[in-house]
Amino acid sequence: MSNNSIIEVMALSWERFDFIIDENERNMYDTAFRAITELQLWEFIQKFSEDSFMHSTAPEIAQIYDKIQELGYRGHSGCSFGLTMRTMQYIAKKLVFMNFVKHA
Repeated sequence: MSNNSIIEVMALSWERFDFIIDENERNMYDTAFRAITELQLWEFIQKFSEDSFMHSTAPEIAQIYDKIQELGYRGHSGCSFGLTMRTMQYIAKKLVFMNFVKHA
């Protein structure tokens, strides 16, 4: 699937984290989702093969982290960032965001 196709699918699903009750957690996922979408890095996330997002030196990861902060979430620890990125990767690989929401 091309990067443009991934971006189009993901852009349709922006505000779908309403099912997360905890506001801080919802904000973590929402800002990560928006950051990846705005930076057009869904294909990068989908194909990311390093062992750790937290310890990655890939410039794209730094861009995502900075964009998340720019979008208003500044509370990530290394662990929460890694977990959030693995969740985004799961969504990107499966391309079933709506299904993800229905089963949460």
